[in-house]
Amino acid sequence: MINLLKETIGYVTGTLLHNAPVLVFGILTAAAVKVYADPEN
Repeated sequence: MINLLKETIGYVTGTLLHNAPVLVFGILTAAAVKVYADPEN
């Protein structure tokens, strides 16, 4: 059970690290679009 938990945590961590640049890029893009779409903010 502990071994399965470690493997799952390792897999999730690896997936997050692998996808982190995409997530960051998406968040920055969304923030930039929001700023340009709503200049008053």
